[in-house]
Amino acid sequence: FPGSDTCQPRGITEDSNGNLLVVGRRGFNGGSRVDWVARRSTDGGVTWALVDEVRSSVAFGAAADNVGGIFVCGWGSDASVRASHDGGSTWTASDSLSPASAVGITADGAGNIYVVGTGSFFPAKSHLMVRKLAAAGPALSATKQGSTLTLSWPARATGFVLQSATTLANGGDWKDLSDAPAKIGDQFEVTLAPVGPARFFRLRAP
Repeated sequence: FPGSDTCQPRGITEDSNGNLLVVGRRGFNGGSRVDWVARRSTDGGVTWALVDEVRSSVAFGAAADNVGGIFVCGWGSDASVRASHDGGSTWTASDSLSPASAVGITADGAGNIYVVGTGSFFPAKSHLMVRKLAAAGPALSATKQGSTLTLSWPARATGFVLQSATTLANGGDWKDLSDAPAKIGDQFEVTLAPVGPARFFRLRAP
């Protein structure tokens, strides 16, 4: 990193698309300032791009769920876990417990994220922290072409069931659709004829 004194990688993961993410810290001015950094490679580690940085923070680990999300844990000035669901283009605070230092992170087969660390840097207040972040569902997209409506979601998100409802009142009258999804490339797709009353759609987790 241009201008930095030291760089220390702390964690690595592979996302559901096969891209690599390395996280860690970089230091400036003899360590008087350290930054949380994350770099991503889409070509097996040949080239890398900076996708996340937070001043006065340190990243300790990384994990990925099964629907394209990537998560970085550490000690941060704004969060102990940061998440991106678009390949690192944008990031949000996924867990903002403070003061806390999250030093380990992993994902289970359902896409739930688990974080372990300590609740404070101060010995008198230090306590073990194990937290679970609920799995994020896949994004459902809709495309209208002519007289048909195509609903699609990532094929890596297996087991999800497409549902429809005519109202959202009182929790909605959600029902499973009988139309079986077709796998087209890296997407599941269901094509419908938009007739009858207006409908809402969602994916139900397995």
